[in-house]
Amino acid sequence: MSLIPIARVLRAAPHIGILSLLSLFLALPVYGQVQQPRIALVIGNADYKGGTWGALHSPRNDADKVERTLSRMGFSVQKVVDADLSVMDRALTRFGEELRASPGALAFFYFSGHGVQAPDRSGADVDNFLIPVEAGLEAEVDAPYKALSLRRILDTLSSSRVGGAVVVLDACRTNGFRRSSKGTVLGLASIEGARGFLVAYAAQPNRTAADGTASLSPYTQRLVELLPSPNRSVVDVFIDVTQAVEFDTHGDQQPDVLVRLRRNIFLSGPAGGVASPVGQARQVNDTNEYFDSLKKRAQGGDVVAQCELGVSYLKGTDLSRDYSQAVFWFRLAANAGYACAQHNLGVMHANGWGVKTNLPEATSWFRKAADQGYPGAQDALARMYLVGDGTGRGADYVQAAKWFRRAAENGVAQSALWLGKLYDDGSGVTRDRAQAASWFRKAIELGAEEAQGELVRRGLD
Repeated sequence: MSLIPIARVLRAAPHIGILSLLSLFLALPVYGQVQQPRIALVIGNADYKGGTWGALHSPRNDADKVERTLSRMGFSVQKVVDADLSVMDRALTRFGEELRASPGALAFFYFSGHGVQAPDRSGADVDNFLIPVEAGLEAEVDAPYKALSLRRILDTLSSSRVGGAVVVLDACRTNGFRRSSKGTVLGLASIEGARGFLVAYAAQPNRTAADGTASLSPYTQRLVELLPSPNRSVVDVFIDVTQAVEFDTHGDQQPDVLVRLRRNIFLSGPAGGVASPVGQARQVNDTNEYFDSLKKRAQGGDVVAQCELGVSYLKGTDLSRDYSQAVFWFRLAANAGYACAQHNLGVMHANGWGVKTNLPEATSWFRKAADQGYPGAQDALARMYLVGDGTGRGADYVQAAKWFRRAAENGVAQSALWLGKLYDDGSGVTRDRAQAASWFRKAIELGAEEAQGELVRRGLD
């Protein structure tokens, strides 16, 4: 453990006093909202024609709901349902043309239906294939010729100079091949994409995703609920989706996310301090009905609703502010293992909102969420280590650097900024000015414009 006097921290941030520094780990970073064109392609294939690729009941509804959700969020949406390969090909071509006509656009691709992994045309690599409704696939060797390749989708996005891209595959339903060279392999494979993408899978590699018994699949149900979340980066949104689906399915379905974004993307507003897992726009006259429904879901054990209800009590924007109620609902969801609520409960303990200020308790909750890969909690935990966690052990710069690195790799701009400071000071890491400059530039990429000033002030530009 590296114990470094607090004056060392203040030298890294000379205009920040002790109390102000403590406040740094009570809020996630704030980013400006960048307005950019938003273009989406949504495909839902349900009416599979005989053979071993059985009909599905949810993809049409999934596609309709995703289309409406994205449209409300400002996307221009092209939707196709029950498409054969020629229709899917034309839709993807049009999608690419629209993106190339709007350089820097935010792209969103969504597919619900059957999907499978199989060797590509060369036979050397595995690819994921989205199955048309009249594919007639019976063997793996047919897939590159009779289904839509994920690599082709990623190539289309790469060649279109997008400002960021989200690809969602609620597609790992079954493997309908009659013949396979290596036996039956379920689900999709994890495919590495070029930088600038987030690829979300409804299930982990080599596992299937449920069609569900409700009108929407379990994954898409949570996706459309959480996508419009204000104050949440797209990475955080998909972490929330992952946790909610795991909770809903009792761990039977565990989504997966591949993040290769160059910068944080906010779909519904800039980041704030306490994380809210949902954010559907509501009219004033809808508020009472909404909160009646929210409370029923929360009382029924829905961790997402519990966390959202806690946020509403904390902020006092839709309900009368009540810190004790906020703590109550955060704690219920946090004890169930929901990372968003664990993070928020840590914020409550660090601030003394609804509970006595307790930095060790705050640290404990931040760590629980951080261990689940929650970027905001990783950043908050690192900030706790900057000034000590209240146990008298003092600052631990080795741990601070470790958690700032994890949060920065997950897209938190302020974590990249602080990691640059630690490398330039040699605090918790071996002093390395080239690394410092690299992390400051990463922070700029992620939206922390003040990192440019650090580059200049420290002579690293």
